[in-house]
This record gives sequence, structure tokens and C-alpha cells, in this order.
Amino acid sequence: MKDILKVLNCLFCFFFFFLFVCFFLTHLTPRQSDIFGLCDHFQRANFLQVSINFSSVNIVCRQQWGAAAPKQKEALKAPAQRVVIHHTALQNCKGLVECTEHLLSIQRLHMDKRQFDDIGYNFLVDREGTVFEGRGWGVVGAHTKGHNHDTLGVAFMGNFNNDTPTKEALQSVKQLLVSGVSQRFLHSQFDLFGHRDLGDTACPGENLYKAVKHRRKQNKVVLNG
Repeated sequence: MKDILKVLNCLFCFFFFFLFVCFFLTHLTPRQSDIFGLCDHFQRANFLQVSINFSSVNIVCRQQWGAAAPKQKEALKAPAQRVVIHHTALQNCKGLVECTEHLLSIQRLHMDKRQFDDIGYNFLVDREGTVFEGRGWGVVGAHTKGHNHDTLGVAFMGNFNNDTPTKEALQSVKQLLVSGVSQRFLHSQFDLFGHRDLGDTACPGENLYKAVKHRRKQNKVVLNG
């Protein structure tokens, strides 16, 4: 009888320890999670279809999609003041395998042909609403010439002169930006722009640009959909 009680006691303790670990990990910020090398672990274990959940946003990290190491990184000196919406102006993709190929192609284009230090965008989102880490939070991007040192660049994957942004993609970007504000990577009163507002370009495409509404209201992001 004593042996059974010991076993039950051990199982009871293990159960509560397991709950504590789960609670702790789900409340980490992205930078804190990196301490544990979670993305590296997923890559080594080939869990390519597993995304890490940060503040209700599923983000496929760089290691998961096989990103090359950046030549160098420059940190933003303060939370980003503006968000700039782009499109990749390429064919849209579906599923992790296909989108990974697109991401690697974009990164090679940016680093090899355009001589960027890394893929230009901070984040990218596919038509299914999956968010991919580009340069990530708190890093200066290379997406809007002359406007990179106080902005966050988010690219919708596809050509939105032809495509229509999906509700899933728009909702994921909303959640991403709310997450950025909550983690203080993004100013609570940030401004939202389309790339064409800040440069001579058709980006982010006519259909996506129609979905971007410029609002300068505290704590509010409005993307139709």
C-alpha cells in the first residue's frame, strides 16, 4: 500500500511540474524563447510543421524555413513607430513546403542581387495566414528606402495587383501587430502605411492597398476583411 501511495505521489508531482513548464513556456516572449533554442530544436527534430505560438500568433521561425544567416544585424533603437505593408509581387504560395521555397528565393534575391544583409522584410504572411519570421522583431529592415530605421515591414506573399488578400492573412497580420504592441516592439500609437505611400512604387498592389486603411488612432489597427 505504501508503495502505491509513493507512486501516486510521484505522478501527482510530475503532473503539476508539467503544468508549470507548459505555463512558463507559453508566457515567454520571442527573445526569451530563443534562450532555450526552441527553433533550433524544431529544426533538428524535423518538426517543420510545428509553429511557435507567441501571443496568439503562430510564427514560423527562421530556422524552420531554413533561412541563411544574415551578413549583419542592426537593432532598432526604439519600438517601431510605423508599419509598412508590402507585397512580394510574386506568385502566391500555399503550404509550408511551397512557401519555404518562395522564402528562400526571396532571401537569395535580396542578399545576392540587391546586396541586402538579409531578407528585407521583418515578417511575411501567406494566403492561409501563416506568418513567417523574416528579420523579426526589433531589427532594422530593408524594405522601404529611407524609412527603415523606425518601421516594421510586413509583406503579403503574392501579387496583389491580381490576387485578393484573404481574411486569414489579414487577420494574422492584425494579431501580429497587436502582439508587437503588447511586447513593446511596436509603438502603441503606430501609423500604418502601404509601401506606395512612402515611395514611387505600385506596392503593395491595388487590391491589397484597398484593404489598408490609414488610421492614426491609439491602439487600433484597421485592415478590412
